[in-house]
Amino acid sequence: MNVLPLSELYKDEIEMYDPMTHEEKIKDRAISIFHGVEDTSIPIKIQRKFVDRIRPIYTNNQEKLQIIEFSNVNHRVTTSMLENLITWLKANL
Repeated sequence: MNVLPLSELYKDEIEMYDPMTHEEKIKDRAISIFHGVEDTSIPIKIQRKFVDRIRPIYTNNQEKLQIIEFSNVNHRVTTSMLENLITWLKANL
C-alpha cells in the first residue's frame, strides 16, 4: 500500500507529531530503536536518518540514544528485541 499521496493531505498533522521537527521536545528523553534490517514496511534507513539527525543533541547523554539493528528480521517484534528492550529500560529509566 502506498500512502505517500495521502501524506500530503495530512502534512500539517504529521509535522505536528514528527519528532524530527520537534527536537527540543525529545532532547532529554531516552530513545531506543529496535529495527529489523530486512523490514519491508518501514525502511531501516529512515530510522538511521532519524538517529543521525538527533545524535548531536545527545552529546552529553549518548547512552540515552541507541538504535539496534536485527538481521533477518522483517516488520515484527522478536523475543530478542524484547529482551534487549527490558535490559535497556532497566538501565535508562
